[in-house]
Amino acid sequence: MNPEEKTENDNMDMKNNILGEIRSGVVLMRPKASFTFKLILLIFLVSLITGVSIFILNLIVFSARINHYDALLGFGASGLYTFIKFFPWYLMMLDVVLILLLLALVRKFRFGYKIPVLYLLSGIFASTILFAVALDFGTELNESLLKRSDKLPGPIEKLYLTAEKRIPSGSGICFCKIISIDGNTLVAEDNRNAGFRFKVLFPSKSTEKMLLEIVPGSVVFIAGVEKDGVIEAFGISNINPRIKIGN
Repeated sequence: MNPEEKTENDNMDMKNNILGEIRSGVVLMRPKASFTFKLILLIFLVSLITGVSIFILNLIVFSARINHYDALLGFGASGLYTFIKFFPWYLMMLDVVLILLLLALVRKFRFGYKIPVLYLLSGIFASTILFAVALDFGTELNESLLKRSDKLPGPIEKLYLTAEKRIPSGSGICFCKIISIDGNTLVAEDNRNAGFRFKVLFPSKSTEKMLLEIVPGSVVFIAGVEKDGVIEAFGISNINPRIKIGN
């Protein structure tokens, strides 16, 4: 038997086996409409989960920006530790769950099986982050929704109301208006708690660099270790003029 005849016989055997399983009820025939419906449902779920994932990541980026926590990443190891401490991990964990669910759904498509899981997961996560960052930095959508949060559905309203966080007392983080500067010492008023003033001390070696663009009246973000109303600061940054904090 030549190879062509062998291949034809194998195909016939496979066809007969499948027909036999259909006749015996082992394999059920389903109408084309059923597959079309499942495909549409799958595409809808993938689109919905992707949209929710992008929204959550966008909210994380917005919260970090409006609270100026991204500045902490430029304050060395102490800033990184503080950033990790205040990062909204509950939102990130929710997004990770959504991305894993999205991965499971995408792998139901034929092409999903041809792509290694790690590559597929990395691609999905990177894409959603890019869209989220572009949505926050490229539009005024979040600022607009924050202003109209009382008109949003309950859960979304709550997320936006908690995006602009109240800094806990004693945290060493302050959105402050500079009242006076004397060498490496500042007197600053909490911009979210009018009338409450801090004394801020900076290491003398870094004072010149840190205070180069800071003048009385500036609104700044300060991070450090607070004790008895005095902040021993390890970082200071001008507030992004696009962000309006407090009143």
